[in-house]
Amino acid sequence: MRRRYEQAVDLGDTGTIFNLGVLLAGRDPDEARQRYEQAANLGDTDAMFNLGVLLVGSDPVEARRRFEQAVDLGDTGAMNNLGVLLADSDPVEARQRFEQAANLGDTGAMFNLGVLLAGSNPGEARLRYEQAANLGHARAMFNLGALLERGDPGEARRRYEQAANLGHSGAMNNLGVLLAGSNPGEARRRYEQAADLGHTGAMFNLGVLLEGGDPGEALRRYEQAANLGHTDAMTNLGAMLEDSDRDKAIGWYTKAAAAGGPVAMNNLAELLINAGDLAGARRWADSLALSLTTEGRIEELIAAQLRSSLTEIQRMLGRPDDEIDQQQPEGSRQAADRRATPRRPVRPVTEPRHIPRRWGQLGGQ
Repeated sequence: MRRRYEQAVDLGDTGTIFNLGVLLAGRDPDEARQRYEQAANLGDTDAMFNLGVLLVGSDPVEARRRFEQAVDLGDTGAMNNLGVLLADSDPVEARQRFEQAANLGDTGAMFNLGVLLAGSNPGEARLRYEQAANLGHARAMFNLGALLERGDPGEARRRYEQAANLGHSGAMNNLGVLLAGSNPGEARRRYEQAADLGHTGAMFNLGVLLEGGDPGEALRRYEQAANLGHTDAMTNLGAMLEDSDRDKAIGWYTKAAAAGGPVAMNNLAELLINAGDLAGARRWADSLALSLTTEGRIEELIAAQLRSSLTEIQRMLGRPDDEIDQQQPEGSRQAADRRATPRRPVRPVTEPRHIPRRWGQLGGQ
């Protein structure tokens, strides 16, 4: 196949030169760059676009030049990618490029414009998400749901359902969270739907939902998520196993604590004190104390519970009261919850960046 392409390249066929670049991009990026440059210099906008994509990580200045070259020829995808490239360094120019592409019907640019504006101008962000969502953009539907959850939960549910019906696993999970209190049956269905697509947060949330009524299935879902690296699932798995298999519980808590899980650090320190491993308990208590000093990392209610629990752990470890008091804020003591709570995915979700174009038509345009 490559030989046939090279024969056409020798005849100056820009579409074939572009396709040869696509063919080589995964295994020989230097040669791919040469072919894209060859086609771009002959006016092929797809080659300019893919050349920009290829160079974003290694040569962003040249990537920008190539995107701008394609933009000047009216390529909306290049306008969008130029906006992505500039979003951190020059948000004003990024907005202009997103708007330029959005006004020409590029749904990815509409979505990225919503992401760019969500913090500073939620009304305009909503408008742009709606614009993309109404043209079938599933991530815009999802982000629109997230934007509207507090102010308009009915519309948020509708948008999540729209995205879920298009296969968006994050929307399925968030639907479950939204419905868990009012319609646990539908929440379970949505969590299962997302979990079956590999969404670890949904596996975890399904465990939380089922722990009281179906502990066996809850344990299975926590294990499923924990084996895929979900820290809160490891924590809750440890909590479920404390009475029946303490060694296994310690193992899961250790994995979660090593990954930065503060509830796991707390529970592990308590278990190790009871097991007589004071050195290990002291190490995890110190880690917990350090994690509680990072502002905003832990929800305040959970942080308050953990601070209170940490005080008792430090007393059990024989720390002097004056040393403990220096580390603890004033306030009433609260018992720490031994389980992590349901989570939604982190938002906003951003468009996958700089997806290259694939095949042009063999033999030219």
